[in-house]
Amino acid sequence: MLKTEPLFIVDCTATWCGPYKLIALLIDQLAAEYSDRVKIFKLDLDANQPVASRGCQ
Repeated sequence: MLKTEPLFIVDCTATWCGPYKLIALLIDQLAAEYSDRVKIFKLDLDANQPVASRGCQ
C-alpha cells in the first residue's frame, strides 16, 4: 500500500501510554522514510483531554 497510495496517520501521544513509547521512534522513521507519500499528524492527548476522554484511553 505504501508504494501506491498516499497515507495519513494520526499519531496519538500521551505520557501515560506505555505502548506508544515503544512505537514512537518507528512512527518518526516512517515519516522520514516516506515523507513524499505519508502525512503524520501528532495528537497530544495530554493537551487535548476532551479527545482522550472520548475513548482513546
